[in-house]
Amino acid sequence: MGNLKEIWKLIPGFKSEYYISNKGRVKSVSRKIKAKNGKFRLSKEKILTQSINEKGYSRVYLSINGHTVAKRVNRLVADAFIPNPDNCSDVHHLDRNRQNNNANNLEWMNHYENLQERKWV
Repeated sequence: MGNLKEIWKLIPGFKSEYYISNKGRVKSVSRKIKAKNGKFRLSKEKILTQSINEKGYSRVYLSINGHTVAKRVNRLVADAFIPNPDNCSDVHHLDRNRQNNNANNLEWMNHYENLQERKWV
């Protein structure tokens, strides 16, 4: 996927402040942020640092209304770029690498199918 153009889409529910790419990167846009002292400061656009959760999935921390939440990157990519006509609940990594969150490496599965895939790992 190295030569594929990076496409950015808005992450819903975060006031147009965060975007996810088809390559699994997350960015925050330039915006004013209210500090704890009540003053506002400018936060520049940046690619957010990702960490690995206890199950080996990439995650990112996003803030809304002063609250920080952890989101799995594979789910953000799938929600934005992969159609889910059967309303499946799980996102599966085709190459079984939980940090490879490129859109072309993800697919939706129902929970039972995903459990069956895990048996082969």
